[in-house]
Amino acid sequence: MTEFIEIAIEAANKSSELTTSYFQTNLNIEIKKDNTPVTKADRESELIIKETILKHLPSHSIFGEEYGLDENDSEYLWIIDPIDGTKNFIDGIPLWGTLIALMHKNEIILGLSSIPMIGELLTSEAGQGTFLNGVKVNVSEIDKIEECMLSFGSLGAFREKKHEKDIMNLIKSTRRQRSFGDCYPYHLLATGKLDIVCEAAIKVVDVAPFYSIIKEAGGMTSDLKGKPLNMNIDSFLATNRIVHKKVLQYFNP
Repeated sequence: MTEFIEIAIEAANKSSELTTSYFQTNLNIEIKKDNTPVTKADRESELIIKETILKHLPSHSIFGEEYGLDENDSEYLWIIDPIDGTKNFIDGIPLWGTLIALMHKNEIILGLSSIPMIGELLTSEAGQGTFLNGVKVNVSEIDKIEECMLSFGSLGAFREKKHEKDIMNLIKSTRRQRSFGDCYPYHLLATGKLDIVCEAAIKVVDVAPFYSIIKEAGGMTSDLKGKPLNMNIDSFLATNRIVHKKVLQYFNP
């Protein structure tokens, strides 16, 4: 375990102490310009994560969901989503988490996803594998679409991006389907419990850690056109690698 992942875990643990103390309490909710909700817990959590990272690595840059870019002209950029699944958080649903990724020269080299209310911590580093609570995990080895379990994001987003027929065809082709949303389905994918996750509307903070987590677990990610993750990514596909090209064909016939 490198210094970087130890720092990420320290930051996530401090964040979890804060966010769980706010969970299922009466929080004021604000609506941001992108029409998504934000709470005091989101903002305070991001500041705690940022403070923890910069305490150890003051020269690094940080890009957060709530406070944007804090640039230090560094080759290293931390990407943070303090509460992925704020709507779940607000509604008292325990499937929300803290996401932390580290990018070096435009390549994600570390991923962390913590879902504190169910006690799951996923971590990965380039070339080191993916671990759930310290135990190495891997994606499934299913090679047929009709045997896959699929999790998908908002159907409204697929409709807005002219992919409604594509996602419906994929739904009809797979063995089993669920729409978990946010970070939880990637935990299921990384541990071999489902095989495909696709979302039509995301931001880089929503998925940056999963580039590393899924890759190091043996899987594959891209946007719905097959392009690799970048700072402007707006859709996401993650699979067990084996079926990735087959799934992309549904969205790019």
